[in-house]
Amino acid sequence: MSEYGFDPKFILTSLITIYASFVEYPGFIEFVVKDQRAFKLDNFEKVLDLKDRNKIHINYSIFNHFIKFFELSKQAFEDYKNKCVFLYIFLNIIKN
Repeated sequence: MSEYGFDPKFILTSLITIYASFVEYPGFIEFVVKDQRAFKLDNFEKVLDLKDRNKIHINYSIFNHFIKFFELSKQAFEDYKNKCVFLYIFLNIIKN
């Protein structure tokens, strides 16, 4: 992969830094969660696992912000799922 200039660890740590930078923007977190094409909580959990196993190295402060982003994302995802369920039930009631 390096012969093509592809460095997955660099890309991953860059994405972590980006997410960590937007931790104070709830609108961004909501947008990420609603993007069902790319958002998967499992991917965030894999990052935490990689860090625990010292497979990736990230600045302590950035990683703490990423953890906060992850926690906020989990809550936003639960809220989003609840809204979807509510809308599904509501639309079925109206339809019948």
